Amino acid sequence: MGKTKRLSAGWADGSKILVTTRKNHVADIVKGNIPSHHLEPLSVDQCWSIIEQRAFSPCGAQRTTGMVKIGKEIATKCCGLPLAVEILGNMMRMKKRDDEWNLVRDMEIMENEDFYNKIGPIIKLSYNHLSSNLKQCFSYCSLFPRGWEIDREALIQLWMAEGFLVATGNAGSKTMEDIGDKYFNDLLSHSLFQNVEKDEFADISKCRMHDLVYYLSCSVVSNKEYSVLRPDEEAGISAARRLRLKFEEGEEKEFPSAGSNASKLRTFVALEMGDCKNIQSLFDNRNLRVLYLSGSSIQRLPASISKLSHLRYLNLSRCQKLDVLHDGSINRLYKLQTLVLHDCISLSELPEDFGLLK
Repeated sequence: MGKTKRLSAGWADGSKILVTTRKNHVADIVKGNIPSHHLEPLSVDQCWSIIEQRAFSPCGAQRTTGMVKIGKEIATKCCGLPLAVEILGNMMRMKKRDDEWNLVRDMEIMENEDFYNKIGPIIKLSYNHLSSNLKQCFSYCSLFPRGWEIDREALIQLWMAEGFLVATGNAGSKTMEDIGDKYFNDLLSHSLFQNVEKDEFADISKCRMHDLVYYLSCSVVSNKEYSVLRPDEEAGISAARRLRLKFEEGEEKEFPSAGSNASKLRTFVALEMGDCKNIQSLFDNRNLRVLYLSGSSIQRLPASISKLSHLRYLNLSRCQKLDVLHDGSINRLYKLQTLVLHDCISLSELPEDFGLLK
């Protein structure tokens, strides 16, 4: 997972940069001598055009006179918000009967007169129609920062390690990766992911969450189930099940002692932690299933890692000082499903017995 995308330095004559923002002060800073352009909400006809395109797409709802009438009525209640229109259109695609569309149109939250308060409840409509397994997978994204670029393959591997991927119906012959692909595509079809990037094979490799969708993912989770905490919030850390630590910019980083013996902690996520004192003590927590240490300055894995008997996912990407994987210790992680060593530039070789269980 990455956070930014570099712009090419080779600009052709006449090249332009388009900046979009919802904040006026940002527009004032970047506009220079060019006046900013304030976008107006979509018209009702434009809203209906988007809903129509999505709702009546292949394998979606069947166009009828009644459906069109109800759909246009729903379009008038979207306040011209593109994200709301897209979410409703994709949701209505899954509903095949007039009475189901009537339920969407008549929901009380669609009658809220406050323009800015409508978008949240409309997004939550899409969340409410997810299966319990998909809700788990969606909520998991609250562990990552707002605006984070999500790597599709890594996210599916994390879901798999957490035990969120469940085969249903005729899916018994499918791999966990196949099921994860379906879950990802289902969330994408509900407009909960956006800004997708594709690889050279035209497969989706990365995506992001709209800020408002991200806020929803944070609002629907239990504070103890998914926690983003400062290192001095020891009571919260002791009770957390899945945890990401956040540090203030410029402050000295130190892994809190409460984390090494937090009996309920199953998942620890660290993003670009850099030089963090006492990080080795993390490996004393034998209950961990997921350990995401991207960007840490750790130089070698301690022998105590062999005691993490429940560990299923270990991400050491961009740990550029890592030069040794402790011989034998990795091989004792019998439940390990995924080991990520991307961009570990100081790691020149793997142990001779790597991959041979002991």
